[in-house]
Amino acid sequence: MLPPRLRWRLERWRQRWRETFGGLARTEPKPRICFSCGCLVGATEKTCSYCGARQSVLSLGFFQR
Repeated sequence: MLPPRLRWRLERWRQRWRETFGGLARTEPKPRICFSCGCLVGATEKTCSYCGARQSVLSLGFFQR
C-alpha cells in the first residue's frame, strides 16, 4: 500500500491529466445546424426533420448563398 502523500500526488496527477487531455476525446457527437433552414439537427441524422434536406459534412447549397 502506498503512503497517503504519494497516493494524493498520484490522484492529483491523474486529475490534471484528465482535465488536460479528457476534452480531446469526445464520446458523443454534437448536434448540428441544418444548412437549409437553420434548425438544430441530431448529430447522427442523415436528413433534417423540419425541411427534409440532406445533411452532409459540407453542403453545396451553403456555399451558394
